[in-house]
Amino acid sequence: MPVEVAGSAGFCMGVKRAVSTALTIARQAKVQGIQTFTLGELIHNPVVIAALEKEGIKPVRSPEDAHGAILIIRSHGTDPHTLMRCHQSASKVVDCTCPFVQHVHRLVEAHSSDGSPVIILGDKNHPEIVGIIGWCSGSSYVISDAWQIDHLPKDMKGALLVSQTTFSPAQFSAMLPLLFSRYPSLRYKNTICKATETRQAEAEALAKRSDMMVVVGGKHSANT
Repeated sequence: MPVEVAGSAGFCMGVKRAVSTALTIARQAKVQGIQTFTLGELIHNPVVIAALEKEGIKPVRSPEDAHGAILIIRSHGTDPHTLMRCHQSASKVVDCTCPFVQHVHRLVEAHSSDGSPVIILGDKNHPEIVGIIGWCSGSSYVISDAWQIDHLPKDMKGALLVSQTTFSPAQFSAMLPLLFSRYPSLRYKNTICKATETRQAEAEALAKRSDMMVVVGGKHSANT
């Protein structure tokens, strides 16, 4: 039976960078007799997390759990307050936040510096979204479906729309005109990662010409 592998299969740039950096740091730390931790799982992939643990890299829930050790910020990023706690607790902090996620942080931080609201498309419980919310100085609203638009405040003057980097491009395109209908002066930035866009389009094309699709990845990963 022929098997076709997607051309974009494998880790994206942000994940490759995070894993490579974490391994380098951990191996150097091991020589020095220093423990290495990640704040939460570095990425949402149990196979990779298990491999990292074999190298001595273990995830912790809070910065205080890494007191005196090296602490790596996961690819999903975190909020400014938690980042400050990391620096207060760990002997060294290594930021492996995906550059695309950091870009969203900078956008919402700059836009909301005067208290302007931010609308975020994505999963409100996802660590990436939790981190983005933390960079907003004004009000922030997280929605993932079109029906939620009517539940947003009527007055959202000066609002900015961004999205989780792994949000569905098709869903973003479908929700955008509905948001403009409610908020004509809405500003927006399409912050969906290009790798996500490419993979979703390729998965759709592969599915149309295949009898079965196999997606390799962690079940709780937004990418999966």
